[in-house]
Amino acid sequence: MGNNERFIPDEELMQRLKAGEADCFRELVMRHQKGVINVAFRITGNHQDAEEIAQEVLFRIYKAAKDYRPETKFSTYLYKITLNLSFNQARKAKAILKRFFSGEKSYHQKIEIGEVADKSYDTPMIAMEREEVKREVRKAIRSLPKRQRIAIILSQYQGFSYREISEIFDCSPKAVERLIHRGKIQLKKELFPFLKKR
Repeated sequence: MGNNERFIPDEELMQRLKAGEADCFRELVMRHQKGVINVAFRITGNHQDAEEIAQEVLFRIYKAAKDYRPETKFSTYLYKITLNLSFNQARKAKAILKRFFSGEKSYHQKIEIGEVADKSYDTPMIAMEREEVKREVRKAIRSLPKRQRIAIILSQYQGFSYREISEIFDCSPKAVERLIHRGKIQLKKELFPFLKKR
């Protein structure tokens, strides 16, 4: 889509794809492929698996276009498929969340995702410290129940609102808020001994 064209919502792109406009599928892939790979990777811990899952997700979206009805937000539909395929693959590989936060940004006092400074000035000690933080976070994340883990992924990494996550989980936004709150409390408990040493 050119700069002067209006933004076309995903749901409308699916309707137009259903009507035979193949270019609309290309636009959906450009918008969502990276996010689908990101979520799939954080669940399977394997880049190749994540890319294959993304291909399968997008193939299913394309096939489903002929029957698509915009009753729910497109991203809800997309990530339900992504999560189902990702967990199926992870169970087969016995690697659920093995490297869940392999790209986790360093933080100390808060369980929040923040900006990180330019790594080009890192000393070897700082680099080792960052790796230690990653290991501790991965270990803490593995202790969370599945729904808490996924709610945190979608909220922190994909920027989903509580309402959007609630549609994926088929629960209320308040229930999602509680899931994330409990997840953060558990992470803080798990990481407290590590943070206390710093």
